[in-house]
Amino acid sequence: MAARTTHNPADDLIPLTVNEIRRLFAKLVLTPIRAAGYWLTWSDWRRRHQARAKLSHYRRRQTIDNEPFSTSPCGGEDRKVGRGACAPRGSG
Repeated sequence: MAARTTHNPADDLIPLTVNEIRRLFAKLVLTPIRAAGYWLTWSDWRRRHQARAKLSHYRRRQTIDNEPFSTSPCGGEDRKVGRGACAPRGSG
């Protein structure tokens, strides 16, 4: 039986930023309309969402940057220009 590893949810978060600390301070100390647990949970969700967005952005940029450069208006050699639009070869 393989050893079970536990996943730490904090590993999925970006570090606290100055703006996030200011936001939490304002919500928790200056205007405590809701319970502290609500804002701490919200902060965790927000930072997890930002971490996912950052990772997605980097992956997308890597995909775009690794695509081969093409001067063809259709994006590849397997297509040809037909009446101003890209059409598969042999279609006209």
